[in-house]
Amino acid sequence: MPEYELFKTGFPDYLSMDVAAVCGVLPQETCAYTTHFASDYGERYGEVYLPHRIYIVQDVSMGAVSALTATQKQILHCIYSRHYNGFLRQKHMQLLLEGDIPEWAFPYILKVSDEYILQIVELIYDKLVLHDTEQIKSFARNNLPAFCTSYSRMVSYWNTYYQTQTPRLSDYAGYKLFWECFGYTESMEKEAAAQRAVNKEKK
Repeated sequence: MPEYELFKTGFPDYLSMDVAAVCGVLPQETCAYTTHFASDYGERYGEVYLPHRIYIVQDVSMGAVSALTATQKQILHCIYSRHYNGFLRQKHMQLLLEGDIPEWAFPYILKVSDEYILQIVELIYDKLVLHDTEQIKSFARNNLPAFCTSYSRMVSYWNTYYQTQTPRLSDYAGYKLFWECFGYTESMEKEAAAQRAVNKEKK
């Protein structure tokens, strides 16, 4: 099966058996242009580390998914939110957002929210704006350096791809998602910079 170590770093230790169960149903092949199941770089949010992309050749079969527990299905959706195919990222993010979202899934939601596929960003905003997002706001405040990096990346993609169709940043779905649902404020940047400086000194 795809190397378990690639995915277990993206979840709390107490989910290790569930992550192993999910890895057991993943397709056994990678896409045509690589032999690696995941990129060798990614994003860190607190204690978890997410691969930037996974390169599993296809989606999991419906039969395999039906055998998973509710928690394992959520883990599966998180893993596939890092898939190289944007349609699969969107499909699994939509499925993840249909139920109650556990805190350990927050990094996956934040990560895909700073990317360039507008339909996914709009999907997340449309889902979250209707709900209380205090927990994910708290998670963002507790991971300010990564969160502010995500905000900057979102703005960069708007500037590169969407500024023509949405001239005002404040009208862009990604902006509204970060400010309204994730609790971003400009004052976070100074605190994030201070935390980065402290972390750098510790290394």
